Amino acid sequence: MTLQTCADIKSQEVAKSSASLKKTIAELTFPSELTEANILKLRLRRGDPSMNLTLNASAKWVIEASREVQNPNTLLEKFSLNRKVDDPTRALLLTFYGILVTIGAVGNALVVISKDIEEKTAIIKTLQTDNANLQATVSDLSERLSALEQNMRENNIEINGIPESKSENLVNTISQLAKTVNQPFADDDFLHVTRVAKLNRDSARPRTVVVKLRSTRHRDALLAAVATYNRKNPKNKLSSSHLGVDGPSVPVFVSEHLSPANKSLHAATRKKAKEMAYKFVWVRGGRIYVRKDEFSQAKLIRNTMSLKNIS
Repeated sequence: MTLQTCADIKSQEVAKSSASLKKTIAELTFPSELTEANILKLRLRRGDPSMNLTLNASAKWVIEASREVQNPNTLLEKFSLNRKVDDPTRALLLTFYGILVTIGAVGNALVVISKDIEEKTAIIKTLQTDNANLQATVSDLSERLSALEQNMRENNIEINGIPESKSENLVNTISQLAKTVNQPFADDDFLHVTRVAKLNRDSARPRTVVVKLRSTRHRDALLAAVATYNRKNPKNKLSSSHLGVDGPSVPVFVSEHLSPANKSLHAATRKKAKEMAYKFVWVRGGRIYVRKDEFSQAKLIRNTMSLKNIS
């Protein structure tokens, strides 16, 4: 017998087995649709309607299995059955088919869930982008508000350390201060003089005096005169005794009137500069600067993020 003859005989046997298998499949009466009703019928036929399945397969395998279930004939053709299917085998095949139907349903559910996750992920990314944009907008608006508040104070000076008295005349006191540092002003150069409330009511320090001058030129002239006076008189710096205030002599400090945000930033800058051994911290035109030493370049501190530059 030739090899060609053997191959022909084998092909004939496979064809007969395939025809027999198709006839057996027809007798098994598989459901035509993968509906929950048909799945329930299959389970009732097995006598176990409440059967719960635990699936440990990957999503990819589940989807491939669900495709196989769409054509049970194709699935059963993979079994090399060349004999009549008895009742136990029929029940086993039905059980197996019911399991695959369930797997198919799970696969379809996974496809829906996967699509839903993709949609939600896209929404989350959009919200994250919107949130970042909102934070940038809030930061920008906060900086603008702080700049406006500082501009409203551009003609002001702030004086700390002047002892309080019920009979005090602040205009006369400030006039005496200007004369002491050799920068006399006319009375109408002081547009407004007042004490402001304490941030900490329990503090024993006197309330700060805020002076509104006629222009930024007057402000800068007075600040420069105070700095020059203190530099020339290191052992007799500006104090309450120079202003004609009764009581023990205490130091008096004159500076620009900062907005609340800039005051907080100034305090944080001084603290960080002290930690990093910076020698100089000063304010000019409402802006805060630091310098490591006499030979270092000045650094502008715009916000709290700029404090990282103090290193």
